[in-house]
Amino acid sequence: MVAADEVVWVSELESNSALIGKEIVVEGVFQGRVGANLDQIRLKKCNSEKIEFRLGPEVDRKFPSSLEFIRVTGTLTKSGNKLVLQIKSWARVKTNDEGRFSDVANRIGASDHRAWYKLADRTQRLAEFYDESGLVPLAQEARLKGFRAEEAALRPAQVAELLALAERATEVGLGQDESRRMRHKALRFGFGELKERRAAATQWSDLAERIGKLLPGAKTVLSPTDTAAVSLYNTKPVEFYESNPRTRDVCDRAFWIEATTESLLAAELTNPDFARLAADAKRLVPERPELARQLLTKWAEAEAARVPTLPPASQIIKLADTFRSDLNNPARADEVLRLWLDTRRGKLNPRDADGRVVLAKDYRKWLRDDSTAAKLLLEAIHIESDLPEAIELLKSLGYQKSANGWLRVGGDTANPTKTGSAASAARRLPEKGMTPEQVRSILGDPRPEDKLRLAAGKKIGQRVIVEQWTYRGPPDIHITFQIISQNEVRVTSINTQAQK
Repeated sequence: MVAADEVVWVSELESNSALIGKEIVVEGVFQGRVGANLDQIRLKKCNSEKIEFRLGPEVDRKFPSSLEFIRVTGTLTKSGNKLVLQIKSWARVKTNDEGRFSDVANRIGASDHRAWYKLADRTQRLAEFYDESGLVPLAQEARLKGFRAEEAALRPAQVAELLALAERATEVGLGQDESRRMRHKALRFGFGELKERRAAATQWSDLAERIGKLLPGAKTVLSPTDTAAVSLYNTKPVEFYESNPRTRDVCDRAFWIEATTESLLAAELTNPDFARLAADAKRLVPERPELARQLLTKWAEAEAARVPTLPPASQIIKLADTFRSDLNNPARADEVLRLWLDTRRGKLNPRDADGRVVLAKDYRKWLRDDSTAAKLLLEAIHIESDLPEAIELLKSLGYQKSANGWLRVGGDTANPTKTGSAASAARRLPEKGMTPEQVRSILGDPRPEDKLRLAAGKKIGQRVIVEQWTYRGPPDIHITFQIISQNEVRVTSINTQAQK
């Protein structure tokens, strides 16, 4: 029995010159015997001036009147401009064109896209040959099956091929939504490939640009209500995209954000301009503020590492403001400022009184650190005792010059207020004449930066040192010791003053 896909349809005789000289099987619609000796037959839609079906001498010439579909076997030759089929045998066929289509379709594997396309082309030619509109849907059906089979056969590495196939979706009767689905699938293939080989920033940028051009929702900023859809999409991108056409705009944007993020993160490896990258992230992907923060933090920490080299003050102030305002990290801003000021302090010339005054003002301005500022001002006066600016600043901090040197004073020493953390915690204040150990037993140790030690002159031939301890309140508690020798350290005054 001749297989359906081995049969030549009459519509193919003129178009396939490779059949000449071969024995073939042709099927068509029988329309009777013709010729001077009735030695020929006519098939529907065949031009007798171009194709002649000649009966051989041994061929049965009795054709039943009810014969409609016929199958003839013979050798195709060419005589001048006419094709001649020398018929050796014929048979009645009960299958119509639709049946022949089904016979061929049943023999094609689901994944054999070339065979489906071939069947579609043959059926389309036959429909045009016979002017049979009923065959057109069959041709479209075969073409669509071939299209689906071709898509299924493409591998993730064949991004260009899948994108090209997506552009042909309308040719097989599919709409723009289907073309969009295939473009997304192709670009996801490309994303996976770039991820696997750790692509460069330019390649990620190119992919993001293609996503923006090929997927219409890529430039629509996400809203808070899109969070659930984005989460599901990120879990299984291709599957979710295909099964949820209504959320494709959201998915397009989420995909574009992914590619753009990869571009920015890859850029930091080769061109770590974190400030520019952070600005780009903030501008391009406002939905991911943590990305801009991550990149800005890297810039800020890189700049912070340079602080000991003492870059210009404007850069330090900008850096501190970035930590404080943009990164919401005021503690880190203060750390940077303190490192900058402490580094400058460490580099001061031992005789630089004016430099100490300038630095004292900066400690107060940037850190509100009156304690360190006071130490610097006292150092400045120790270098240059009549330095006017230092004297005025010390006075503004509550210091007063006494016989024992510059001391911080204030409050009622006879009946000091016991409100405030230090006083209320201890329930009482130290008294004059107490030793440092006794003071510690009441108030504990002051912070190292709240201890000031100054040379104050001589008493009975011995050098006298004045040391002041400050306990922060409110109110502040100032304990002054007079040190004459290691064995004679006593409290000489206790003062309180509310914090300013």
